[in-house]
Amino acid sequence: MKEQEIRKKVIELSKKLKNKEIHVVLSSDTQYNKINDMLLTIIIKEQKLKCIYVSLNKEYKILQKRLNSLGIDSSKMYFIDGTGKTVKADNCTFLSGPHSLTELSLAITEAINTGKFDFLFFDSISTLLIYNTIKTTEKFSHYMTSKIRDNNLGSIIISLKKDKEAEKLIPILSQFCDGCIDVSG
Repeated sequence: MKEQEIRKKVIELSKKLKNKEIHVVLSSDTQYNKINDMLLTIIIKEQKLKCIYVSLNKEYKILQKRLNSLGIDSSKMYFIDGTGKTVKADNCTFLSGPHSLTELSLAITEAINTGKFDFLFFDSISTLLIYNTIKTTEKFSHYMTSKIRDNNLGSIIISLKKDKEAEKLIPILSQFCDGCIDVSG
C-alpha cells in the first residue's frame, strides 16, 4: 500500500476517533514504526487529540525521543509503559511487564478516570499475546474496550497482521470494536 493511501486511511480514522470509535489497525512488521508514526503525527499533532499511550514493547524514554523527533509534544500525553523498565516520570505509569494484566487494567482505568484524554493508543495486541493466552487476551480486550466505551473515549488498537495468534484474535476483537483497518499493504 502506498504512503498516500495509508495517509488517507489514517486521516479518515482520526475523524472516527473524534466520534469516540474504537478501531483495530492491522500493520505489517515492516511498516509498523512508519504506521505508528503517521497515526500519532496526524492524530496528536494535526488533529490535536490528547492521548493515553499504552506501550508493551517500547520503553517510555525511547517513545519520548521518537515522538519529540516527530514534533509531537509528549508532555501532553500519558504513557503506560508495560516493558518492565522504570525511570522517574510524571506522565507515565510503569508496569512490572506485559504479563501483568491486573496492573495494566488499573493503570488504564486510572488514566481514563482523569478525564483529560480523547483516546487510547494500544501498542500492541500482538505483544500481549506473547505473554498471555489467546483466551486471557480476549477477556482483557473485552474489558478494555468496554472501559473505553463507558468513558466516552476513542481508541486505536495496533496488531501485526502476520502474527499467527493475533490473526486468531482479530475476528473476536473486531466484535468489540467499530472497525478494523488494514494498512499492512
